[in-house]
Amino acid sequence: MRRVLVLGMALGLVFWAPGLRGEAPTYRVFPDIPYARIPGFDLRLTSLDLYVPLGGTGHPVVVWVHGGGWRGGDKGNLGEKPGAFTGAGYVLVSVNYRLSPAVQHPAHVQDVAAAIAWVRANIAAYGGDPQRIFLIGHSAGAHLVALVATDGAYLEAHGLGLNALSGVVCLDGAGYDIPDQVKRGILPALLYRQAFGDDPEVWWQASPLAHVTPGKGIPPFFLVYAGDRAASREESQELAEALREAGVRVELYHAADKDHAGVNQDLGKPGDELTARVFAFLEGLASPGGQGELPAQVLRDLAYARVGGKSLRLDLHLPRRAEGARIPVVVWIHGGGWRGGDKAGTPAPEVLGEGYAVASINYRLSPEAPFPAQIHDCKAAVRWLRAHADRYGLDPDRIGVWGSSAGGHLAALLGTSGGVAELEGAVGEHLDQESRVQAVCDFFGPADLLALLEPGAWSAPTALSAVSLLLGGPVAERVELARLASPVAHVSPDDPPFLIVHGDRDATVPLDQSERLHRALTASGVSSTLHVVRGAGHGIPELRRDPAVDPLIRAFFDRHLRGQ
Repeated sequence: MRRVLVLGMALGLVFWAPGLRGEAPTYRVFPDIPYARIPGFDLRLTSLDLYVPLGGTGHPVVVWVHGGGWRGGDKGNLGEKPGAFTGAGYVLVSVNYRLSPAVQHPAHVQDVAAAIAWVRANIAAYGGDPQRIFLIGHSAGAHLVALVATDGAYLEAHGLGLNALSGVVCLDGAGYDIPDQVKRGILPALLYRQAFGDDPEVWWQASPLAHVTPGKGIPPFFLVYAGDRAASREESQELAEALREAGVRVELYHAADKDHAGVNQDLGKPGDELTARVFAFLEGLASPGGQGELPAQVLRDLAYARVGGKSLRLDLHLPRRAEGARIPVVVWIHGGGWRGGDKAGTPAPEVLGEGYAVASINYRLSPEAPFPAQIHDCKAAVRWLRAHADRYGLDPDRIGVWGSSAGGHLAALLGTSGGVAELEGAVGEHLDQESRVQAVCDFFGPADLLALLEPGAWSAPTALSAVSLLLGGPVAERVELARLASPVAHVSPDDPPFLIVHGDRDATVPLDQSERLHRALTASGVSSTLHVVRGAGHGIPELRRDPAVDPLIRAFFDRHLRGQ
């Protein structure tokens, strides 16, 4: 029979709880502490449980807010969270709040604010640090923590500002934009009406998106969306974009292997990737000096432009860096014959390592839009990075580009076409920014599309069809467009340094394409290195099997973007 030692204390009962898997106790539990007393309601609905590490003081604090559609759920359903958080040195506070239909908005969020105020005033007595309070919520709980961290009125009612919060984690939240959710029928309308009433203006004021504005001290956010839930993805992306536009530090994470319930149930489990990412976010803010060093993070699906009602997006991989530091950035452009591919497959962060940001971009593909849409999009991404350099700690004067195959072609074209009006385009909102780059790494990219007209020069059927689709017709009928799309046609002495890597058995894009570009660059006095991988065909893995390739890429960018 399990032993439980119960001690009576003025602030409630203390349970010495056993550790996980029968190990020695690792934390104490203080259950059912009232944070508010509201006549007519069960006291347990306005109470909280504390899970406190054994020994020590000044522990950072995590306040957990459960989900359940604002009408269900309970603070006691925590899974492995108590052991995980206390084992990592956090005080875990799990709160209840009044539920619908007995109450409607703003009662739920008012209760969460009251619980935070209680924690701020009392947690030091339990070994917690009132200056380091983090919020984590799931589903409806994610909505509540997002709202209390963006609408300062709820904490102000207790004499607190948003600076009372050190960070916020939202797990697959519901209700960041309640009118939109009701309109689209994402959840049953009755659920929203029970919780928020029938007034659309109340719905909007209950939406975190309504309260995101610059300069109000909103804390950093870590937003998680699960699986293939399109509504959750879109709302999370919208909130992330609003926070970034307001200058708030935010990370967006896709828990692709989990469903809505799984992001909650798995949090705290050993070996869980989402758990590791959440702790990395918290520790980057909670550790001594954590505000002075920013953790590595990936900001996914940032919209760099909008064309025809569609957002063009990039993933920004940021390394661990000192706050206030300016770091060089390398733009990765994926391949796929201009008609396929995706930004998700970039090798650049692995190859470049610490010291570089990587912006992996998507662009319009040829079935959707013919050339020059693709290079217009790439240039728009570069301009966007320069326009947002201050926000993300990027150095606008040290931007490189790297691409493979069709992406290598676009990378090379970025390098040679600076100032070519037809290729600059007018995509995006930052046309005042420069689109030139300072270094180019080209993996087996086509460089001279007119070679397709030369007998025996380039005859791969896949290339013929891909280039025809890119140009909107056969090369023979699009000669001037093919010339405009060819990097060799724009080489000039002011082009940036090039590193060109190609396999000598590439049957898709012949080595001759890279040789033509290398000759044109060197003839113009541009620094160019051509590295030929013997026996390699078409593909990134083929080239990276050469042990010299990865170090060559790092050394190239180190020399030209970091001066090393």
